[in-house]
Amino acid sequence: IRVNLLTGEKTILATGLNAPRGIAIEREGETALVRANGIYRVDLLTGSSTLLAYANINGDIAIGPGSAYAFFLTEELYRGMGVIKKIDLATNEVTTVAGPLEGSIRGDAIELSSDGTFALVIVAGGDTGIKKIDLATGEESYLFSTGPAMFGSYSIGDIALSPDASEVLFWWTSPNEGLMLSRINLTNREFKTIARARAPRAIAITQDESSIVAADQVFFGWLFDEVELDSGSGTRLAGFAMYATSFALTPNDTEVITTNVN
Repeated sequence: IRVNLLTGEKTILATGLNAPRGIAIEREGETALVRANGIYRVDLLTGSSTLLAYANINGDIAIGPGSAYAFFLTEELYRGMGVIKKIDLATNEVTTVAGPLEGSIRGDAIELSSDGTFALVIVAGGDTGIKKIDLATGEESYLFSTGPAMFGSYSIGDIALSPDASEVLFWWTSPNEGLMLSRINLTNREFKTIARARAPRAIAITQDESSIVAADQVFFGWLFDEVELDSGSGTRLAGFAMYATSFALTPNDTEVITTNVN
């Protein structure tokens, strides 16, 4: 479903997908890739969907440079190991590019650098945090760790990599400070907290990198907020969703494409 963040108008784009989860927009906003017990390409103009490949779990998906490939976590996640796979969007061939990864990797969050050289994932248990994965060598390194946590999957809500891949933004829970929006510079590892949060679950950064859009859960559904990165000030947007744990911003930053929305 398309949700206009300026007017609140909602438009059904496609139906019949089985438990859709991850979503990424390609081709100037005309099509999207959706994880729904497989990887589907959905035409956002006509609503038609085409199965590209089967995937045995649902989770996030990220499109590579030039929309030639898409990357996703799958396979051994239920055993506490993550495998990053790549699908060729021209041939639909699926190959493994990294893994099994160390630690309990969450499958619902993956961010890809604009040049396709590395991915960011969330470690959900043990030493929870954010890992950088070199997609050429498979090398893993921590960018940030909250330390051991009994319920690690709740320590970091979501991550968003800036379009120039210079920094990562993330919502996370500190035992002392509560919910926060923070940023890490990937070059010098400088850490900065930008704002306190309500209860966001999914975030996306705007194209000009001036703000993020966050989906916040409330008792009757999900609302959308925009948070300015310089000031940390937030604005409630017009959109509303019954379910928005995963969404993608359109290229003009005025609409989101999400799943399971009423």
